[in-house]
Formats: sequence, structure tokens, C-alpha cells
Amino acid sequence: MCLGNTQAKGRCYMASVYIKDGHYYFSFYDSYGKRHQKSTGLKVDQYGKREGKQLALKQANDQEFLHNGARNNTLSFIDLLGAVERLSPSDKTKLAMAIADHAPDRHDKITTTLTYLQVRDKWLGKLDKSDTWLKDEQSRHPIFFNWQYNDQQVGNMSIAEINTELIDDFIRYCKDQGKAPNTIKNYLKPVNQLFNYAVANDIINKNPKEYAQQIGSATTMEWEYINDEAFDYAIDNASYDEDVILWTWLRYTGLNPKDVSLLTPDQVEDNIDCAGRNLNNGRSKNGRLQRIPLNDQLETLLDRYGDQCFGVFTSKHERDNSNKRFKKLIARKGVKSTLGTVRHTYLTNLVNYGQLSLDDIAIIAGHADTKMLKRVYIKKADQEKVHKASNKLR
Repeated sequence: MCLGNTQAKGRCYMASVYIKDGHYYFSFYDSYGKRHQKSTGLKVDQYGKREGKQLALKQANDQEFLHNGARNNTLSFIDLLGAVERLSPSDKTKLAMAIADHAPDRHDKITTTLTYLQVRDKWLGKLDKSDTWLKDEQSRHPIFFNWQYNDQQVGNMSIAEINTELIDDFIRYCKDQGKAPNTIKNYLKPVNQLFNYAVANDIINKNPKEYAQQIGSATTMEWEYINDEAFDYAIDNASYDEDVILWTWLRYTGLNPKDVSLLTPDQVEDNIDCAGRNLNNGRSKNGRLQRIPLNDQLETLLDRYGDQCFGVFTSKHERDNSNKRFKKLIARKGVKSTLGTVRHTYLTNLVNYGQLSLDDIAIIAGHADTKMLKRVYIKKADQEKVHKASNKLR
């Protein structure tokens, strides 16, 4: 039973209408007993007495409905739209302004305590991807979130703290390590996808990867050849034996720093096809087997340092510091390069000095050749040529 003035759609409306100063006013009581009074904006002389009162009462009922229905959680979306539509133009404007004042601004800074790795866990939990995709994500993504930035692992940082400047520094770091543009792009693919997920779920406001520097293409990637003078100067002036060992391995094998850190004595074996020994190595990057001849300089290194030549700088932090020392020394000889690009110098020397086919060099380097040939072993007939070429390197 409705005790008010009007009943519609099963709801009771307690609003009343009265005239004041030539205008229709209305009043109603909310569910807490507080009285609300307001002008309808309707002038008495604009309408007949009956029509004016009906219009005013309708507006009053809508106002009461909006107020008490919203407060009591009984307001349906359709009812809300209808009630808003019946508001006067001035009240619609006021309502829009009130909504704007109280609605959350997506441009306001979102504060979150979630770390990058915590968001990654949420993201992966919602994905339905193939095993191949997950394998790629698990091999590429850690390169970014395990990276040390200002003595802190990126994965343990709040995701809100990871900005475009950090992404740019990561790209520069990868370039300093001699990484190809496509490799860097692959590292950042899951990073970009995770940030898009975080934006879509209101964890952060924007994707910092979108504003990062352009990585470039393989044709624009530059590295500087490290001449013998610069190499000799760096090794002669190294402060640590470990630096001498790492730099010498890199210079005469074309391995990357991480692969050198993983070397073990059982990877060195006699070459049954000619004099000398080989280093058999499975590249950490792609798992391809490399069969690299040990030249006279490497044999001298092994004689001098023995087992100390293996397991050098096993932590990434140590290798990064060694790279900084190397860059500083060769810069004194006018060369701007990194340990990550020593590999390019090694392969260039093989091409220039060795008279080897590109297929043979691709196998030494652990690359797939263009014709899918000789992916594991160098031909028996080429072994003598390989050792001769390697010993020409200084």
C-alpha cells in the first residue's frame, strides 16, 4: 500500500508540490527523514494550473526516485535512464557536472604495490596460449625482468615504477651487449603484452614501452671492429686474471660472455682429424653445437691458468662489470665497442684471414646456414684449414 501522493511501477512517491514566488517547488523526505526542497524551474503563468502541477509533480517524483532508489540500491539501469531523461535541462547539466566531479579520472596516477612479477603471474593465469608461445615467453621474458636496474632486479620493482626511461636504458644495455635489433624486439614482445594487460586492468595508466626509443633494424645495427692494438692493450692492462681469461676466450672463439662462463674442462677434446684440440660448445642462445679450434693463444692460456679458465664470472653482474672495464680500456685506443661485439670481430677475422667458406664459418659460429647444411660438424677435409686459419689470429 502506498501512503504517498503518487504510485507508479509498484513504487511509492512521497513528494509534494507547492507554489512559491510564481514557481512550482517540490519537497520530499529521504529514507533518513531529511526533507529536501527544490524549485522545478517551472513558472506558474506558463502552464495551466492542472498541467503545471502534473509536470512539477512528475519532476519531483523523479528526483525522489533518483535519490532514494540509488541510496537503497533499488534503482535499475533502465529506471535510471528514464528518470534522467525526464530531468530538466538545467538539472541534467548539474547531474553531468556532479558525475564528472566524482568519477575516477583515468589520467590520475594509479598507485599499486604490485611488483612486475606479481602482475606477470596474474597475466599468465588468464592466458590460454600454446606450449610454443609459453616456451618463448619463458625464454625471452626473464632477460628483462631479471635485469638489474639501479642495483634492483626489475621483476621485484613495483610495476608503476617502470617507466619509459627504464625501457630505453634496457634497449641501450642490449645494444651494448651486441644484441641484434630483432633479438631485442623479441625480448620486449612479452614486456609490451604484459604492460597492455596492466593498462586494460587499471593496474597502470599507460604502457611505457609505447614511448620507448626505436630499436632499429638489422641493417642499421652498428658495431666497431676491435683491432689487435686495442685488444693487446686491454689484456696487458687488465686488473684481474679473470678479465684476461674471459677476454682471451672471447677473442679467439667468438663465444658470447655467458657461454664462456659456462665452459667446463670436458668440453676441450683432442681433434682426431688433425693436430690440435677443439672446444665443443652448445650455444646458450639456440642450443646449436659449435666445434671451435683452440689456437696457440688459447693453448697458452690453458697452460698458464689451468682449471681457472673454466667457470669464470658465472654471475651476470660480474660479466657486466668486466664489460665496463673492457670498454674503458679499448676506448683509450680510440675503439668504441663491447664484449658483446667481440664475436663479430672474431668472425670477421676468420673471413679475412682464413679462406674458409661461409658454410664452415656459420658452423663455427653456431648459426644455421642458408641451405640448412652442416649444422653440427665441420667436414673432415676442412679441419686442417680451420686450425691454420685460427692460428693466424693474433
